[in-house]
Amino acid sequence: MSRGLGTLQSTILERISDLGGKVLQNQLLWTLAQENVSIKIGKNIYEDVAEGTITDSFKNNFGRALNKLIQRRTIHLSPLRINDLDSLLQFYPYKTFRYEIFMLRKRLLPLVKTFITSIDEGTYHPTSNEGYKKFGTTNNERFVLDNLNRSSTEYYEQCKERWSELESELLGVALNNSNRRNLWVRLMVKGRELFIEKYKRRPYYSGYSVEVSPITYSMSASKLLEDLSSCSVNMSQPELSLLAKIGAFKQDVFSDTHIDRAVLKTQLYRVAHFSRKGSARFNDEFKRFIFLTCTDLVRSLPGHQDPPNTLYGRGKPIQYSPLIDKIIDGRILAEFRFVS
Repeated sequence: MSRGLGTLQSTILERISDLGGKVLQNQLLWTLAQENVSIKIGKNIYEDVAEGTITDSFKNNFGRALNKLIQRRTIHLSPLRINDLDSLLQFYPYKTFRYEIFMLRKRLLPLVKTFITSIDEGTYHPTSNEGYKKFGTTNNERFVLDNLNRSSTEYYEQCKERWSELESELLGVALNNSNRRNLWVRLMVKGRELFIEKYKRRPYYSGYSVEVSPITYSMSASKLLEDLSSCSVNMSQPELSLLAKIGAFKQDVFSDTHIDRAVLKTQLYRVAHFSRKGSARFNDEFKRFIFLTCTDLVRSLPGHQDPPNTLYGRGKPIQYSPLIDKIIDGRILAEFRFVS
């Protein structure tokens, strides 16, 4: 005879329902830890920021209760990648057990959007090039292909073969349609840049290098297809057929999910450095922005030191608290576990 649900299991089910039926696992942990007074709070740092952690006993009890509900299929676990900045900034603070990191993320991560917007609108002027790292759709398409090549060389080669087949049709259509020949030729050049003519390498995205083509066209494949689609009412049947094939091919390779992921990474690369080993830290320009925006909070963090207010101290950099570098880590780009 199977035992019924325990108290914590019943509470988990109630809170999942209260939070909309689907909730981040770590958000659920923090919610229940606060309700059960299972957050051990230590020294106060600044206003509502204090040292602390979720107790080990509650973490273990929560983990056991949750796993039993998953094993019974009472609830379902869904690992998801978050590909938009707003959702990322909403959920990422919960990816920690430390109270001070949780509260600092709640307070300071919204500044990521403020920083990017302020630079783009010209209301904040960085002292270095770090905040100006902008990548358009063209760069994101190259980035997606580079990731594809690293993760699945076989599929990448299949994509190249598919483009070669489409290119033969594309050349015929371009020769037979003088009104739109320029657009079709541009698309063919773009395709060769992305899939065929690759032999050089150049630095790219946080120290990565990618193969690049000796022929380049600045407009993205997505924009070229949009321009062609806008002319579809006047197209012949062979043109429409080819446009549909290339559109399907583009969606397979450059899906909205892949492009959204690349866009998110380009936003994060404007505020942080990411290593190939998976670590991350805010860059100096964003730290400066945080300091200028939340000066009292930053100065209150343990280990922070302003340069001496002397002739000797002029020009010396601020020594930021080690906590600043712990606000972000490589898990910001990892999967998020939701339960429902």
